Order: sequence, then structure tokens, then C-alpha cells
Amino acid sequence: MSKNPPDTSNQIAALSEPDPWVLDPQVCREFSISAMTLWRWDHDEELVGMGLPPPVTIRKRKFRSRRGLEGFKKRIFEKAIRERGKPRRRPSEEQTVEPGPRPKK
Repeated sequence: MSKNPPDTSNQIAALSEPDPWVLDPQVCREFSISAMTLWRWDHDEELVGMGLPPPVTIRKRKFRSRRGLEGFKKRIFEKAIRERGKPRRRPSEEQTVEPGPRPKK
């Protein structure tokens, strides 16, 4: 009895197709975030480590890889599902900032 190898032709075809590029405003709409939040994400080491694709700037317009974005979405959703139900960390009493005295008028 001979086993047939898995059909990888679809995977190979997908890799050989050009990767579409997505403008940052479209990325913001897909994630329901502002442009400032996307800028913060670009500077967040945790999100970059999870595969947030870096922007490619062409004439002052920023583009991102569609494949990279889809992979990033998959990883953040998997992380959210893993962490679902876990208690959230709250800042300790020492780290909270107490309001100072009000200035006199």
C-alpha cells in the first residue's frame, strides 16, 4: 500500500503569486484603529515580534504586505484565544500615581 504525498501545488502556487500591497489607511480600517495607533504598533516591540509587517514607503505612501498582515492577524487572534479567561495583570499599588494637590486659584 503506497501513500500519496500531500498535494502542495496550491501552497506553491500561492507563494509564486505576487504579494499584494495594502496602503496603511486600509490597514487602519481593517483593524479599526487610527493612524496614530498604527504608528504606535510599529514601535511596539511585542507586536513587531509577533510579525507586524514593516511599512514600505513609496513617495510618502506606506504599504504593507498582505501575506504579512494575514499572518499577523492569525497570530494575534491565536494569542487572544490562548489568553482568554486568564486574569489581567493590574498595576500594583506602588505603581499607581496618586493625584497631587490642586493648585490654588
